[in-house]
Amino acid sequence: MLLFAQLAPHCWVAEVYNVLHDRRLEGRAAWTHISALRDDNMGLAFDCANCKQFKQYKKCIHMMLVQKDAHDHLIFSETYDPPCVLFKHTPPDSDGKSLSVFSASCTVHGQRGKRCFVIRKGTSATGSAWTCSACTHAHNCQHIKLSKSTLISLKVMPEWHGGEAAGQPDDEDEQQEFDPS
Repeated sequence: MLLFAQLAPHCWVAEVYNVLHDRRLEGRAAWTHISALRDDNMGLAFDCANCKQFKQYKKCIHMMLVQKDAHDHLIFSETYDPPCVLFKHTPPDSDGKSLSVFSASCTVHGQRGKRCFVIRKGTSATGSAWTCSACTHAHNCQHIKLSKSTLISLKVMPEWHGGEAAGQPDDEDEQQEFDPS
């Protein structure tokens, strides 16, 4: 099953699938943002950022899925645009590394309404490999900083390697509660 989710009233995220080779893509190319925008005639126009089909034909399966349920009054009446959303987080693999994928707002660069993907692979929030689809030259750009703080605030994993996720009981508490009888 492929991921398809609404992040805000005017923005969706979808997983890209290579139908020709029957496989999921990996890395930054594995995701696309679908945005509802106003065109010059104040009508509703869609953009599917990383989709090759949309770039070639100005229409794609992602846009067609959204278009049916997208209503003017729902998309443009709200101003909610979350700065950063964690929309995929996998449990640790055999190496103890988990994967997190974020959608971050590009407003830090003045690109209002645009979003980028931030991907983290590793064992902790700070001890992981981070990549940003918008800032490929920077290893710690504003989007990555925002994603790190979002991950830490969600308390789903330790902040540093060997640390504990906030809100988790420490070893002493677990030992006190354990009854061997």
